[in-house]
Amino acid sequence: MESARAIYDAAGDLLYYEGMVRDITEHEQLLTEIERRNVQLQAAAEVSRAASTLLMPEVLITRAVELIRTYFNFYYVGLFLVDQAGENAVLRAGTGEAGERMLVEGHQLEVGGNSMIGWCVEHGKPRIALDVGAEALRFDNPWLPETRSEMALPLLSREQWCIGAVTVQSMHAAAFSKADIAALQSMTDHLAIALENAWLHERVRRHADELEERVAERTAELTAVNRELESFSYSVSHDLRAPLRSIDGFSQVLLEDYQEQLDALGKDYLHRVRTAAQQMGRLISDLLRLSRTTRGEMHREEVNLSELVQKIAADLCRLQPARKVEFVIMPDLRAYCDGRLLQAVLENLLGNAWKFSAKHDRARIEFGLQAQDGERVYFVRDDGAGFNMAYADKLFGAFQRLHRMTEFEGNGVGLATVQRIIHRHGGRIWAESAVEKGATFYFTLSVQEEEQKGA
Repeated sequence: MESARAIYDAAGDLLYYEGMVRDITEHEQLLTEIERRNVQLQAAAEVSRAASTLLMPEVLITRAVELIRTYFNFYYVGLFLVDQAGENAVLRAGTGEAGERMLVEGHQLEVGGNSMIGWCVEHGKPRIALDVGAEALRFDNPWLPETRSEMALPLLSREQWCIGAVTVQSMHAAAFSKADIAALQSMTDHLAIALENAWLHERVRRHADELEERVAERTAELTAVNRELESFSYSVSHDLRAPLRSIDGFSQVLLEDYQEQLDALGKDYLHRVRTAAQQMGRLISDLLRLSRTTRGEMHREEVNLSELVQKIAADLCRLQPARKVEFVIMPDLRAYCDGRLLQAVLENLLGNAWKFSAKHDRARIEFGLQAQDGERVYFVRDDGAGFNMAYADKLFGAFQRLHRMTEFEGNGVGLATVQRIIHRHGGRIWAESAVEKGATFYFTLSVQEEEQKGA
């Protein structure tokens, strides 16, 4: 009785008590259900947090089964995953001493076999036994003798493939309410997606490790190759140049000290020997320069290309002051690049423009910049001999020449060097020309250079 009051007659004698009595059983049940629901929500939040933060599959499933057991106070929770053959569900995590022993033994159940887990995996549906004694498919596990209620919940992938199942067991009969079943199935659904994500992360990490290992191996190979190239370069510069210097030097001695004993034909032969030796020396120097452009660290900085071009043009004019060449240089063109390498590019391009315009009485050489499809494109243009565009694919190959040696000197290494330098900067180079109408060489630098200029 919650409240009461006495009722008296006119004489003051007690007649009866009037009061209100309420059965509190319903109220207590409501509080219990609220508390149970709160536990379910806390468990779901913890499982969700673990699924979102743990990217190692084994750690994730172990944490998940422990959380479910702890929050719901179950007798046992285990998680099975289907093997690669799809024939067995293999225990991957289990709570308590029983779970540890079964993991050591490699406990597994046949998919579709005589167990609730096997049925659940085969059909991709939950199976509930509120009284295990009445469950026909149940596997009687000797490690879990006190189980009275059990449910098997499927782990379904995004494509609705069953990748495993969770077993939940209680020591009490009829231990699972509809709310428990719904909450646990929601958790296993979330856990299945988290497992897929963890496996994907693991594959990506493993692939990244393999790539990193391959890169390390490749780097070691390239380092070894570079050491061999450096050794070869030393050998070339020392072992080959020395004999060439001897050939050139002794030929010069013969011409100077024995000129009276030599007839015109002998002198001509010696001049040819000297010319060939000097040409071979230049070729060796060019080959070494070509080799070095692909090695060594690049040092990028802002470089005033216009100033570089002006210095190179002044040097060319000093070498042949009688020539009438007009240089048109766009002022203050800057690039984010390796200044030493870009100087080699411009020396080659401007040197070619100077050389191939030599047969014209007057020449014009231009350096500038133009925008093409939003890209900064530098160019060197001349009005010299030009070339046939049908042979443009040979232009940047080593030892490729589009003109005869009797017309213009050179060994065909310069433009190959230029292309390698431009490629090292992440850019590209191409040319447009017509015979006796000059040539224009265009080149770009990297996206990084473009961003620097746009900043």
